[in-house]
Amino acid sequence: TFKLEYDNGRMDGFAYVDSLYLPKKNYVYRVTNPNQIKPYWAMAKQYVLGDRMFPTEFSASYTAHQNLIRGDTTYSDGESLVDLPWNTHTPSPIENWGCDDYKPSYEPLIDTNQNYNRNGPFPCMTYETIRDTLEAKGVSWRYYTPPWPIDGGQMWNAFDGISAVRYSKEWPNHGEKPFTCNSTVNCVSWPNTNVFCDISGTVGTKVCPSPNPAGTVELPGVSYVIPTGGESDHYDGTVDTGPDWVASVVNAIGESKYWDSTAIIVVWDDWGGFYDHIAPPQLDYRGLGFRVPLLIISPYAKKGYVSHTQYEFGSILKFMETTFGLASLNTTDVRANNLTDAFDFGQKPRKFVVIPSQTTGHDRAYFIALPPSHDPVDTE
Repeated sequence: TFKLEYDNGRMDGFAYVDSLYLPKKNYVYRVTNPNQIKPYWAMAKQYVLGDRMFPTEFSASYTAHQNLIRGDTTYSDGESLVDLPWNTHTPSPIENWGCDDYKPSYEPLIDTNQNYNRNGPFPCMTYETIRDTLEAKGVSWRYYTPPWPIDGGQMWNAFDGISAVRYSKEWPNHGEKPFTCNSTVNCVSWPNTNVFCDISGTVGTKVCPSPNPAGTVELPGVSYVIPTGGESDHYDGTVDTGPDWVASVVNAIGESKYWDSTAIIVVWDDWGGFYDHIAPPQLDYRGLGFRVPLLIISPYAKKGYVSHTQYEFGSILKFMETTFGLASLNTTDVRANNLTDAFDFGQKPRKFVVIPSQTTGHDRAYFIALPPSHDPVDTE
């Protein structure tokens, strides 16, 4: 799909995204009404919008989430993971995307000549991630994910594809039950609404689950917060709660003691196949992919600033590395531009202004109480 749409940089293949190469006419040439994404507009006007953020690879969600914790998906010299893990399991050949996938399951590979090999390794990797460099420096981390092994926790959970995390004390063996970390453990935590509990302990009349009573768990130095399907801006004809989900997380931090020392980076994992006129630079055989939005919210973020600096997912890792003095992962974090263009660390921290929700009542308490949908997150 990328090659067809990219068309050697001409960016004219978006009308031919059907598998039979039949024109889709104007289906892919669409824009979003600002009235449907009011929280995002409010964040962009107050803080920073990056208009040159490119996914590190031109592939789909699986490798994108690996890039966000790793910087690339190199499997061996001249070969990288690409596409989604697959298996012969029925009814769906795409289920878990990690060490908990069905066996046999395969992660396709792409080589430096862009040859595609579907029969790659089992999707349980041993390469180094940001988790290793954070822990080596004594910086705490947490990865908030939808419930595992359902509702996306088994699919967008990048660390389920990392053997060293999946089979360590950092991975809770509690099945579908909620799991929250204690004050000394770096780990994968679910459901993703645990982030609210770690920020404030109690939300309205909702008391956070044991072993995380109010005030006993601090928000870690680095947090990844992964949405459920309904919170992810995947539109399938149902209500998209994505803008309100992001606003609720931003508001929770903005109204907490963490605001003055926090940078919030909002990014989408891949482009979705829709038209863009900016040809992504091709830095290696894996990408870059088509642009995705980037929002940076912080008391030190420039006000109403549009950054034209070329970023990729490795830029987020580089920002972490410079902020905490971490060792480099020696992946795309080496070449990527740092996010520092978006900040003015010499300014007095700005007072937080609440981000309005798209729909009245869609606050953090709403998302905590929202029953799991059990809908698949991303299967294409």
